[in-house]
Amino acid sequence: MDELLLLSLNCHAFSMDTANYLSGILTDSNYAADILLLQETWLSTANCSRLQDISDEFVYFHNSAMEERLAAGILAGRPYGGTAILVRKNLSARVSVVETGNPRITAVCLHNSVQPDLLICSVYMLYNDRSVQQLGEYDATSSYF
Repeated sequence: MDELLLLSLNCHAFSMDTANYLSGILTDSNYAADILLLQETWLSTANCSRLQDISDEFVYFHNSAMEERLAAGILAGRPYGGTAILVRKNLSARVSVVETGNPRITAVCLHNSVQPDLLICSVYMLYNDRSVQQLGEYDATSSYF
């Protein structure tokens, strides 16, 4: 593969407007990305299938940062986090998921026959306000790399 085009977007909540915007970009020949990295999808595992609304030419991989909060029962506050990687179907046979153990990171490995494999990550780094709780999350996310 000589060239690979990646696009990244902080969704600040995935919606139909986001899907339509990305669908339009992906059909524009100037931005015909092979891989799309999304952050702050605010999607749970139960509704991440909405990523298919972007394009049927892509497969998606998603991690939700909401699962612990949803499992606790009562949901208070706004959704947060969530990362995704969308890969064109013509590349999907060469892609494998990399388990990160961190809901703020979605990672895949693009396997190449001649060139080295490529690790591709979509990361949502939360704002580091220096609180004890956020320092722990920040360190856990940054220490993956």
